[in-house]
Amino acid sequence: MQNSRTRGFVRDMQRENTRFEGLLDDYFERSLAAHPIAATYAGLRDGEGKLGHAHLRHEQRWQDRRLKTLAALDSISPRLLNNDQQLDRLALRSQLLRECEEFKRGRHDLDPNAIDTVLGIFLHELQRGDKEPKRAATNIRGLLRETPRYLHEAASLIQRPERVWRKIMAQSAAGAPSLFDAVRKFFTAKTSDEKLIAAALKAVVGYHDAVIAKRTAPENSFAIGAEATQRRVRDQLGLDYTLGEIEAIALGEIKRINHLLAEACVRFGKHAKPEQIIADERSKWDPGENLLGVYRDETKRVADAFRDAKAVTFPKNESLDVRPVPEFMRHLFPTAAYSSPGAFEKRQRGVFWVNDLSITKESESEKREERQQHFGLSLTCAHEAYPGHHLQFVTANQHPRKWRRLFAHAVFYEGWTLWCEQMMVDLRVDRSPWSNCTMPFGGRTGFLSICAFRPAASLTTRP
Repeated sequence: MQNSRTRGFVRDMQRENTRFEGLLDDYFERSLAAHPIAATYAGLRDGEGKLGHAHLRHEQRWQDRRLKTLAALDSISPRLLNNDQQLDRLALRSQLLRECEEFKRGRHDLDPNAIDTVLGIFLHELQRGDKEPKRAATNIRGLLRETPRYLHEAASLIQRPERVWRKIMAQSAAGAPSLFDAVRKFFTAKTSDEKLIAAALKAVVGYHDAVIAKRTAPENSFAIGAEATQRRVRDQLGLDYTLGEIEAIALGEIKRINHLLAEACVRFGKHAKPEQIIADERSKWDPGENLLGVYRDETKRVADAFRDAKAVTFPKNESLDVRPVPEFMRHLFPTAAYSSPGAFEKRQRGVFWVNDLSITKESESEKREERQQHFGLSLTCAHEAYPGHHLQFVTANQHPRKWRRLFAHAVFYEGWTLWCEQMMVDLRVDRSPWSNCTMPFGGRTGFLSICAFRPAASLTTRP
């Protein structure tokens, strides 16, 4: 039988467990209600067709909410939480501290990202239009109506735009007409819709001009400083290393990998260099004009190979579309990228984007040179699709703890996908001659995997 002390501890634990779950629910439910774009990306219908607010009062209100949540979190004893709650507690605290820091240093003054925000949610709805055209049309019209007001509010936030971020904003504004052309085609140009589209595009131009008119921030204004970086490494990654120790580890890894590369290069010639080997192989490679088709075929081949090897589990109710990057987004995407389905979407459909810039070139030599930037695309397919980011996120979206699905960090994304690239060689899914080098630590590993090489770093979007 339990004694009174044990019973008291159990009651205390139950009470704190309930308080913590209530804190999580309250914060995220309020946050998603106040940020409809985030709610839509998460797969919740309540936010669809809405943009929310982007003025200083809204930002200040959410800073106050974050501070209150941190204070409430401090009043809960970690000793009385279970293991799952401990992980959520650490993740929530890290997120709140990071967002509080960003507000205090005035990122909302520096980062003119409202055009990207608007274009992104329109693209999200256009993707939905393939399967649910009526729902998408209703949502797009709602977004069009709100765009002028939202961009006007957002422009009032920017006081001293950071130079690099301002350049990205200008590129996004230049691509906006092609997005609204896509919206126009989706609607087949009804008069009432045309007026909404024209007003939204005018608002984009107005936002751009308002930001360009502002005096830019000093160079390196985006930098958060050593102290904040140190805390984020500790809190977000769980690594109790100083920045100096991290640099020492990195330099040690550079030395180790360079040694492995030198040994791997021997079979290509006594003085062979990895850069030249890759350049030579790339120059001989041409996937042909249908680059998108090659990506689709290779994505299926790689997925089938991992499925046959029983190396990973494929969740039910998932699907992946391999699509070309829209014109208005080309400047933001490298050779390939991935967009994950919402954390609460019933239909877990991801999008693997292929940025084929050869279609923007005129001469055949320029076209081929652009296509050759996708050299090594089998590893890119494993990285972005199966068993990479797509499989990773649709699996994460099955987590039984509801809010855990919203916590994420890019280091963990890329750690998984580097393993996927390694397994491409270990399972002999990729049999390219330059990837089958026997390494001194035993087993077979890939030349490209050692390089952690792809033609360009992938961009993974996780709203």
